[in-house]
Amino acid sequence: MAFTSNKKLSIIYILEILKDFSDEKHPLTQNDILKLLSSNYGMECERKSIGANIDNLIEAGYDIVKCEGGGCYLGEREFEESEIAFLTISRA
Repeated sequence: MAFTSNKKLSIIYILEILKDFSDEKHPLTQNDILKLLSSNYGMECERKSIGANIDNLIEAGYDIVKCEGGGCYLGEREFEESEIAFLTISRA
């Protein structure tokens, strides 16, 4: 992926990070997301903006679950893991 400094894209990148790296067993903290934004997208931003973007995604209807011990993960996905396994086995 191309590196960018466009801060407006950060909300999209945060959603992609939650899709790719988080689940119920692996919630991501804001610091985790900051590191992934930097390493995967070359984007630097403040930790507070991560929280604001997550709140905006929740307000927009994304199922992002905030954990009591810190961190969050994307709850609902387009496919469940079992559905993906079924689809890949069915095609073999």
